[in-house]
Amino acid sequence: MRRPGIRTRPPRRSRPKARSWTRPLGALNGLVNQPSADARPQFQQFSAALDQLAASAKRTGRNVHRMWQNRAAYFQVWDREIADIKDEDIHNRSQARKAEVSTQFYEATQQSDAAQKGLRPLVACLQDIRTALSADLTRHGLLSLQPSVNLANDNAREVLAQAATKLDALSAPMASFRVREAQRPRGNVTSK
Repeated sequence: MRRPGIRTRPPRRSRPKARSWTRPLGALNGLVNQPSADARPQFQQFSAALDQLAASAKRTGRNVHRMWQNRAAYFQVWDREIADIKDEDIHNRSQARKAEVSTQFYEATQQSDAAQKGLRPLVACLQDIRTALSADLTRHGLLSLQPSVNLANDNAREVLAQAATKLDALSAPMASFRVREAQRPRGNVTSK
């Protein structure tokens, strides 16, 4: 059922693609464990993948923040529609459903916040490794960072698995939380 004033299409790129999450680690592991004679192309591949991951994580955070900001307008439209319902049973069911969706919305945004908080330290660690390697991309420089790379790999498995699970849980309930600017139509409303 389509409610007036609400766009029900799924959000664009609501979370980073799983492949973009693992690409920087794969490139870093290749660079550190199997460096080419000229490690610069491998380093550039790692750096580009890390930039994509950081941008994806930032975009996801902005999208969730935007949805959180728009929640009031979304629920105001719903409140106005519920106020127009004359049948007490339907009115009560609509109120209960709105409360359920409100809870889902809150839980989903909490899940997203938790995923973002877990991802930030990993991205920061990978950025620090990149900074160190940009200054010393020699074989000895790569070997000196092996413990840090191993730690990043260990942390990444857990963080990325948790973040993916949390953000997957976010996508379904959030698909319809976009408020359209258009005025609420008057009179008979038909579903399309």
